[in-house]
Amino acid sequence: MKTQKRCQRIRKKNLPTPKIIEPNKLIRCISRFLSCKIGIHFRGIWKELVVTAISIVVLATAIIGFSELLNKSFTKIVGPVIALNERESNSNLSVHNNLQSFEIGDEIIEPEINMYGSEDNNVEILTCDFEGKDIVLSLNYGIPDNVSDYEGKVVISVDSEEVETYSDKVHASSEFNIDKVNELTITIEGNAKLWDVTFKEMKYWWN
Repeated sequence: MKTQKRCQRIRKKNLPTPKIIEPNKLIRCISRFLSCKIGIHFRGIWKELVVTAISIVVLATAIIGFSELLNKSFTKIVGPVIALNERESNSNLSVHNNLQSFEIGDEIIEPEINMYGSEDNNVEILTCDFEGKDIVLSLNYGIPDNVSDYEGKVVISVDSEEVETYSDKVHASSEFNIDKVNELTITIEGNAKLWDVTFKEMKYWWN
């Protein structure tokens, strides 16, 4: 009987709740550790104040540094500007190596990197392979003043889906992000011109 009662009493005992270290106790522990390591010999309250201040600075620096590292790890960095003609995989477009100036709405246009256009009002196509990368595409569009027909259009497609269309005859500049690009297709119709077409790759710093 005594054995049974003892067992019953043991079963009724409550298990101890786990202790949670309070922030102030954690700071005190770190303060004592730092006081031993850096050899601070102040006594009394001055010692505690100095070591506590150092502990707070160390903790704050560590937290800020860790936060910046996390933010940097999950934020994509924009790479250098690259001419689109360096990425061409299949092009039927007329690429003008001699970048001559022209006028659009009394504005003198002077291409600096590249220039694309169709000939004889045909539909011309440029295809670029980006292997699933994220890019920032920049371009300039317009229809020169010296043409007889002001009809023209530029269509930007990604993986066979149309994402941008330009049909105004005035000079227009555009820059936009495109995610996970496998195949970029640019279609030019009529007398439209494209020039200074570039892209920037977006990727994580650890890629």
